[in-house]
Amino acid sequence: AECNHDDGSLNCRNIKGGFDPNAWERLTEQMWILVDEASRTPALAHAVAMSLYSWMWWEGPSTTRVNVQTGRVACDLFAASLDFAGC
Repeated sequence: AECNHDDGSLNCRNIKGGFDPNAWERLTEQMWILVDEASRTPALAHAVAMSLYSWMWWEGPSTTRVNVQTGRVACDLFAASLDFAGC
């Protein structure tokens, strides 16, 4: 796919199948369910933190603004993971 990234957007206009805002919304909802579970189950903390860091770092698919709240949650989960591992 040919992507047209600029300073205001991460959208790939020609991505195969197109961008589905409903799928993005469902993904976001499911991710926060996993965050809640990982906060109670430290063995999941590292995997969920990496997912947040890798996929949910931006405020949304139409912006290049970093989601500070998500970054903080990812850092908290990384810390919980280190505590759980005894590091």
